[in-house]
Amino acid sequence: MTELADSVKRAEGPSTADGPDSSSPGQRQSDDVIDIGRDALELFHDEQERPHARRREGGPRGAFKIPSRECRRLLQRGYREEFGRYPSPQALTTGMDALAAEAVHEGPEEKVFLRVGGDTRQVLFNLADDAGRVVEAARDGWRVRSSAAVQFARRETIQAVPAPREGGSLDLLREFINVETEEDFILLVSWLVMTLCPSGPYPVLILQGEQGSAKSTASRVMKALADPVAAPVRSAPTGLRDLAVAAESNWVLVFDNLSGLPPWLSDAICRLSTGGGFGTRALYTDDEERVFDQMRPVILNGIDGVATRQDLLDRAIVVRLPKIPDGEYVAEATFWTRFEAARPQILGALFDGVSHAVDHLHDADAIASPRMADFARWASAAAPRFGWTPDAFITAYEDNRATALRLSLDGSIVASKLDDWLREQRGSWEGTPTQLHGLLKQRVAPDQLRRFPANAQALSRHLTLLAPALRTEGISVEFTHLGRGKEKMRWLKIMDAESGTEGTEGTQEVESS
Repeated sequence: MTELADSVKRAEGPSTADGPDSSSPGQRQSDDVIDIGRDALELFHDEQERPHARRREGGPRGAFKIPSRECRRLLQRGYREEFGRYPSPQALTTGMDALAAEAVHEGPEEKVFLRVGGDTRQVLFNLADDAGRVVEAARDGWRVRSSAAVQFARRETIQAVPAPREGGSLDLLREFINVETEEDFILLVSWLVMTLCPSGPYPVLILQGEQGSAKSTASRVMKALADPVAAPVRSAPTGLRDLAVAAESNWVLVFDNLSGLPPWLSDAICRLSTGGGFGTRALYTDDEERVFDQMRPVILNGIDGVATRQDLLDRAIVVRLPKIPDGEYVAEATFWTRFEAARPQILGALFDGVSHAVDHLHDADAIASPRMADFARWASAAAPRFGWTPDAFITAYEDNRATALRLSLDGSIVASKLDDWLREQRGSWEGTPTQLHGLLKQRVAPDQLRRFPANAQALSRHLTLLAPALRTEGISVEFTHLGRGKEKMRWLKIMDAESGTEGTEGTQEVESS
């Protein structure tokens, strides 16, 4: 059928059955939905073969998934405009499934960014307004563009960011963030400028402090600058699926008022920070897995002890906020009115730093690489534009990490008992994990046993996590193996660096664990 004949047929409305070989009304509705979608949408898929579409003309700019609520509404509206009524739910679903298949099998592959795109030579930041404007930051400065050279995703919760203003200053930010030291302010700004980098890994920002220290407010301010959404702060997710869905809709994730993290969530946030996807069962299936692979900046806040596992703390910036004195509180409405007035200038100052980082990233190659080397390079390259030196940032960052790791030992019963016991062993010991588990367990009070590892394997895992923090206290933990073949067993060497002793072997009858 020619395009002209096809358009005439559709203008006349849904066809009626005219013979035994005619398709059913439901099938004809589905075909009409597909035709409307082809006319109105450009179909494509992303690197993970997920189907997407964008409007050919009119309406908000940006890509949306197929199926999605936005896709459904667009097809419903197009069908009603053409035929005077809505398609049946089954026809709409069938039509979207067909369009999704076309996007995957026939559409081009394009990378879809959420809030920050491009690369470290040209950073693109999605303002998420209906005009599709972006901020482009390059070596020669930053500017607001009417469109992007890359594809940005549309999400229902995403909110527009006001265009940054030139001549801004980060001194304005000090009014809205309650920090105690200049080093803490340097770290918060460095974390913020890293959220505007298109590639991670991204450090986890942990804000701690007693009630009245404005932890939640600080989290909202940071989120509003980097990635404003309809519900900026959330409670902790209850499962991997909830976390994955949040990461697909948010560039910066904020989890509020935490009293601690279960091990699975601590591990998942580590993977969000430095990469390493996780899989969950696909919805409504028993044997299909959906793999999520994202890196995201994350903010966690709570009164104390938000994170205790060393693998997370090793990826984190921990900032303790002081209590705001009585009489210095600002009314909520007044605070946010002032912030909205200052936000364009604060954003302008941040993008000044991003542009400086793009231009001087190669200069940061020579810095000593701490744990989060990519973050350290980016923040060091931006530092001079903010008024401090790269060395000032590196010193603040390394001191912060060391302090966080040391404080994490305070909550570990294993670290406490190990330190006491090493003193009695003249600073060193060798043996199997099973031996060490038995020796340390004898020192644990009955009411503390639930906090102590249940067996030697659990103790080994715990010591592996504690190792970075223990090193800051001069205690080295080394896992090796002793023997060969069937006699091979895991062996532990523990030494207090201050003792300088060679280590005394454990009991003569060793056990494998």
